[in-house]
Amino acid sequence: MKTLTELKKQQKKLMVMHYACTSVKKSPVIVTSISIKNFATSKITTFGMDSFKDEKSILKNFVKFIKNNTDCIFITWNQKSNTYGFPHIEQRCQVHKIASKLPISDGNIIDLDDVFEDMFGQKYAKDPKLKNLATLNDLTLLNFVDGGDEITLYEKKDFKKIENSTNRKVDLISSFLDLTFKNKLKTDSQDLASVSNQNESKLLDAHFFFVDIVGLSDHRLTSAEEQIKKINVLNSSIKSSKTFKADKPDDKMILPTGDGMVIGFKERESPLKLAIELHKKLNKYNKSKSKDAQIGIRIGIYSAPVLKFLDIKAQENFWGEGVIKARRIMDLGSSSHILLSGETVTNLQQLSEYRKILHPIGKRGIKHGFVIGIHSAYGKGFGNKTPPSITKEDKEKFRSSKIRQSTLELQLLQNKKQELIAQKKHDLNLYDQCMIDENAMALVMSSVTAAIANVDTKITTKKLEIEKLHTNKK
Repeated sequence: MKTLTELKKQQKKLMVMHYACTSVKKSPVIVTSISIKNFATSKITTFGMDSFKDEKSILKNFVKFIKNNTDCIFITWNQKSNTYGFPHIEQRCQVHKIASKLPISDGNIIDLDDVFEDMFGQKYAKDPKLKNLATLNDLTLLNFVDGGDEITLYEKKDFKKIENSTNRKVDLISSFLDLTFKNKLKTDSQDLASVSNQNESKLLDAHFFFVDIVGLSDHRLTSAEEQIKKINVLNSSIKSSKTFKADKPDDKMILPTGDGMVIGFKERESPLKLAIELHKKLNKYNKSKSKDAQIGIRIGIYSAPVLKFLDIKAQENFWGEGVIKARRIMDLGSSSHILLSGETVTNLQQLSEYRKILHPIGKRGIKHGFVIGIHSAYGKGFGNKTPPSITKEDKEKFRSSKIRQSTLELQLLQNKKQELIAQKKHDLNLYDQCMIDENAMALVMSSVTAAIANVDTKITTKKLEIEKLHTNKK
């Protein structure tokens, strides 16, 4: 699943989609209206029976729309079932011989209800969540019709009201997403995730620069007075840099760490710019100093959200993935290293000025079983061309990290298999109770069975991978 941060970066590609259908208790389950809203332009495209003569025409034009927007990401709401969702639409397309498979990858279908449950917990709104979340956020329900009433409207051939309802629903889902991007979505949750969207704290995207002075904490090498002097030089060098001064105080997050600091910037390039500028300043400073008085630093750079909150002193503070991962990456380096994550580098390499100075050094294991791709930045007057050393302890950490990560991935695959088995059982029960068309159910069962077989293959591959990692222990 794509994260909220990834979705925010790709707003121009977002399409919000919702649809209506006849009762799942009566076969066939006919698609009666599909609405799609372009998140960036707010344009709504509707495929409904008020405009098209029948389901086949609706689906034919819907598939044509999908083919013209294959690179888009479709945001849906609680459409995960084979009886209601993209699998159901695909099955109806197969019945009408329009397409055997919808031209959209699973990775480009995002269920916003799932995203919100991950962020705020399962009780972020009362059921029905779509309607109650709209009320909670003071959004109009004009033309909104409950699913059961949409079925009644179809029986009365009041197709226009169905279209108006699906249009209103994509408008609401789009508003939820927009409010979330702006950290203004109101929910019923009282957990930490929901607090991040209220006055007490804010979830912010930022680009982090984490620096410390190498060897400063070793009292055998330097006195306390010399340590403080080095800290003061580091602080003044950063404060006087063009990159640091270019941003307004309110546009930066700064957290001193004793022998260094972490700074969060709004601009993606700022951490690397500051790292290069700081290296050149300290290289100049070190030329006139004895070896013991010279200042060696290491820097880690990472981009990710953090939670901004009031600490015990009622002062603004921040914590989260961005800070944690920047620190872990920095810890991999030694003197003069400027290390960045692979994701951060991918974005920076879009700018030609950085391509020649960013060099991959491979994947490394960090704390809590994470494996991360690392790049080193170096050039004339900055960075360290020599890759960070890999000790036996580092190799074991990487191997252990891979085992833990692969084990987690295996667990997720096994959970997915159980979900598919449960879904298959649910659909079979539905068939027995509601007398769903036999041919339609056969297509659904075939699809689910194929999905289970695909997951089984992945489970076998992952088990072999874990076994090999255990065998390679030295």
